[in-house]
Amino acid sequence: MRTLVVRPGPVGLFAFLLYVLFLASSYFGSVFYVLFVTVVLLASFSVMSMVSTVRRLEFRQSISTPQPSKGDAVEYRFTAIKQTAFPAAPARVEFTNVRHDLPVDVPDARFYPSSNHWFEFAHVVPVPYRGEYAIGVRMIEVTGFFHLLSYRIAGDVHEFAVYPRVVSISRAPFVGQESALSRPGLLRGRDEDPTILESLVQYREGLPIRHIAWKKFAAMGVPVLKTYGSSSRPGVTIYLDTRRYGVHDESSQAAEDCSIEILVALVKYYSGAAIPVAVYGDGLDRFEFDGHDDALFHQFLTAMIRVRFESTRSPAELFYADSATARFRSSAVLFITQQMDPEVLTLAEFGTADATCSMVLNLAGRTISSRSDATHAVGRLRERGALVHVVRDTDTIREDLEQ
Repeated sequence: MRTLVVRPGPVGLFAFLLYVLFLASSYFGSVFYVLFVTVVLLASFSVMSMVSTVRRLEFRQSISTPQPSKGDAVEYRFTAIKQTAFPAAPARVEFTNVRHDLPVDVPDARFYPSSNHWFEFAHVVPVPYRGEYAIGVRMIEVTGFFHLLSYRIAGDVHEFAVYPRVVSISRAPFVGQESALSRPGLLRGRDEDPTILESLVQYREGLPIRHIAWKKFAAMGVPVLKTYGSSSRPGVTIYLDTRRYGVHDESSQAAEDCSIEILVALVKYYSGAAIPVAVYGDGLDRFEFDGHDDALFHQFLTAMIRVRFESTRSPAELFYADSATARFRSSAVLFITQQMDPEVLTLAEFGTADATCSMVLNLAGRTISSRSDATHAVGRLRERGALVHVVRDTDTIREDLEQ
C-alpha cells in the first residue's frame, strides 16, 4: 500500500517563493526568469524521481532464526534495490518496535536506492525474555529533494513467540515427605488404583459388576467383587502468584520468567511421574493434567507465553475461594511466589484440615540484602516445620528444585 503525504508548511513556503521568483522575473528580466524555470524543473524532476523510486523499489527481509529460543539473538536483515536507472530519491526505513515494554528497537535506516547493487542493513535483536516479538518494516518513506512530498510504503512485520525454557528435573520439592505429596488421603489423585488389590467382598444387588472376580465366581458359585486401594501419591494443585515484585523493569521481567519456568519444570515432572497436577492463578487459564500428555503440555506452554504479572490478589485468596467449592479436591497445594506473603507463609507452615500446603519462593530479581533477609526468614520458618523451598535465580532452577 502506497500513500502520498503532502507537507502543507513546506509546500506553502515553496509556492510563495516560486510566486516571488515569478514576479521578479516579470519585472527584472532574464536572470530571475532563468532561476524561476530552474526551480520549476528541479521540483518536477524531484517528483519524477520520487515516483520512479516508489514504483520500482524492491525490498526483502529475513531473520536468522524463525523460532528463536529464550536468550537467543536474532539477526534481522533488510535489503533493497531499485529496478530502474533513473536517479533515485532518498528513502528512510522505519522498523516496528520489537517489544513495547522493553528497550529493544531496530534503529531507522536511511539510504539512496541504487540500480547497481543491493542496499543492505543488518541488526542483531536480542530476545532475552519469553513473550511475543515483532520484527520488520513498519513503513518506507521516499522523499523528494525539496521535502515537499513523500510516499509511504507499508511494510511487512514478522511476528514470533519466545517460549519459556523447559527445565527437566529428576525430583521435585516435598515429594516423598510424609507430610507433603505422599500424605495418605482420599482426595484428588487418590482415585481407585486397579494395581492395588485390597480384598474381596460379596456382591450385593445394586453394586457395579465391573470388578467381579470371575474365577472365584466359577469356583465358588457366589459372585464376589474385588476392592482396590488408592494410590499412595495424591495429586497436587499449583498456584502461581501473578503479582509483580517491585517496579516493571528488566529485572522484574527476568524474575517473572523464573516463576514461569519453575512452574513449567514442576508440571513437567509431576505429569511425567503420573501425579495428577492442576495449575491455577489469577489471570491464568486453568490446566489439569491426569498424566503425561504432550498435546496438553504444549498448549500449557503456549499459554505461559502470554502470562502477565499484573494481579493484585494473593494466591492464598484464590486457594480459599477454590477450597470452599465442591469441585476442589486436592490434598496437596503448592504456591509459587516472589512475595513473602504472610497468608501463604501461614499456609505453608500449618496447612489446612484438608490439604498440605507448601511454597516455592522465587528470589530472582531481588537485591543482595533482600535476598539475604528472605533466606534467613525461610530458615526460621523451616525450623518451625514450614514447607518452604527457595529458588535463587533462573540459572539455578534445576539445582535448587532437586535439593
